[in-house]
Amino acid sequence: MGGEQADPATDYTTMNNKSSTHMGSSKSVAIRLMLEWAGTLLMLIVIFMVRCALEVAVPLYLTRRYIWTPTRISMVLLTITLPAVLNPVIGGLTSSQGPRWWSTAGFIICGGTLFRFGQMTGSSDNSQMTFVIHLIVVGLCLAVLINANQVAISVASQRYGFARTQVVANGEELGLLLSMISPSTMLSGVTSSWAAGSLLGPAFSSLVPYTEDAGWQRLCQGLGGLCLIAAAVNVFLWRKW
Repeated sequence: MGGEQADPATDYTTMNNKSSTHMGSSKSVAIRLMLEWAGTLLMLIVIFMVRCALEVAVPLYLTRRYIWTPTRISMVLLTITLPAVLNPVIGGLTSSQGPRWWSTAGFIICGGTLFRFGQMTGSSDNSQMTFVIHLIVVGLCLAVLINANQVAISVASQRYGFARTQVVANGEELGLLLSMISPSTMLSGVTSSWAAGSLLGPAFSSLVPYTEDAGWQRLCQGLGGLCLIAAAVNVFLWRKW
């Protein structure tokens, strides 16, 4: 899965200060990067919302369904966080290829797995193993999604800062939005998206009686549907990298 190469006329790394054509495009580049950042921010909110909703729902559901001990449940929850050890690899691939297709594929796989997750029934050993496998797949998808979109935020802030500086150097007006959004504001979006997701995720799960099988199915379908919608939106982000 590879992202498209950046257009030399708009990529900030190839802008020539002495070229009037490139100078004239600085403002449009800054606006495009700001829009890409806003879209990526929404993707991160969805990702953290799904993760936080599962972190709240899974322990309670496992306690009722399999009567597992807190220690065993804690070990299972590591499947959501441990895939973060792959961050250096994911970050390297995203930096070179772009986040578009990595993120889109991550949302599609995560959404499909969550739909299947909600259809699981029974309490046999095989059912318990299948439950854990599904959770591992979701954890891997979330690791890819979080890292890919965090890299996108970081790159967007750097390129945006360069383009914004070029606009000022060219004697152009920044305008209201470009004046309000700074590179540091973009970087803080990661923390803001996590805060929003950590509030929305548990709030969403509290609306569904997920300790029952039917409620668990609705919860997983809701989160899976959210991922698939995010995948459709993500296709239109970072078409230039």
